[in-house]
Order: sequence, then structure tokens, then C-alpha cells
Amino acid sequence: MDSVVIPVDVNELLIEDAKDFMISESWYGQCGIPWQCGWLLYGMPSSRKTPIIQALTGSLRINIYVVSLAKHGLDDMNLSKLLNSIP
Repeated sequence: MDSVVIPVDVNELLIEDAKDFMISESWYGQCGIPWQCGWLLYGMPSSRKTPIIQALTGSLRINIYVVSLAKHGLDDMNLSKLLNSIP
């Protein structure tokens, strides 16, 4: 995460949230909840959203899935199908 510039408090919260999620797989299983996590980043184009997530997922060695909400014809049903198809 040293390769991106974001406020220190935001960076720490994001890393802490990701680490908490990574060690919570058994709790999710005990509660019958799919072990999945998502973050919604927003901002103007070129505001460094993608590099932030790439740095985080790279440092934690986890996969990243990107869904563009601007896709033409994307409705609630198609969005639900997309999200449910993520392994």
C-alpha cells in the first residue's frame, strides 16, 4: 500500500477491515454466511480508486473482481447475476 497516496486514517481502516475479513472465514461458516467481502469506492475518473484496490489485494494476495455499474443495460437482475457468479 506504500505505492498509493491516500489519507493515513483511510488507509489504516481499509487495511484493518481487509485483515479482519481474512481471519473471519470460520465465523462466516458458523453463521451460514457466504465468505465474501466488497468495497464500494467512488470518485471522479482518475482519482486512483483502481490502484488503491490493486495495492491492497496485491499485499494480501487475494483476487479482485471489478464490476462497472456504468455498463449499458445493467439492471438489478443482471447485477445480481454478476455478483452471484463471483467465486
